[in-house]
Amino acid sequence: MERAPVMPVIGGFAKIGLSSNIRAEVFRREGAGARGMSARTYLVLGLALFCAAALPSSAQQIAAIGAVTAVEPDAFGTPPGVSRRTLASEMPVHASERVETAGKAWVQFRFLDSTDFRVGANSVVSLDKFVFDPERKTGELTINATRGIFRFITGTMNKEGYRIVTP
Repeated sequence: MERAPVMPVIGGFAKIGLSSNIRAEVFRREGAGARGMSARTYLVLGLALFCAAALPSSAQQIAAIGAVTAVEPDAFGTPPGVSRRTLASEMPVHASERVETAGKAWVQFRFLDSTDFRVGANSVVSLDKFVFDPERKTGELTINATRGIFRFITGTMNKEGYRIVTP
């Protein structure tokens, strides 16, 4: 019995011929039907794998609550369910993200309500919660500052909505 063809993998994606010269016979298996998969099944399976690989990472699927506006090297963020990453200018930040700075590093964020938050050197903070209704200018922002220094300038959210927890 003839073995099913193997689709080559390039850069983490299954290579699928999507040109005008699609050759369905590449995906065919002798005796397709009850005993094997048809060309259509291989094509559908290949497209499903391609779409799954093209999905954004977990950090991108979580709604951003703001972005990095300025950063001095050695600032890191750990969004929920994602490994630690080096923060860079214009990078989104997410609720429940842990932020760490080392040495002389610092990072500044601007949240969706225009709140500016700067984390100084040798600091650890967690952006625990951010909920904001721009029409009513109400919401809640909770930051847990575990270690270090920070600077906080409120935005357009009602002032009762801000909560900074320190040890």
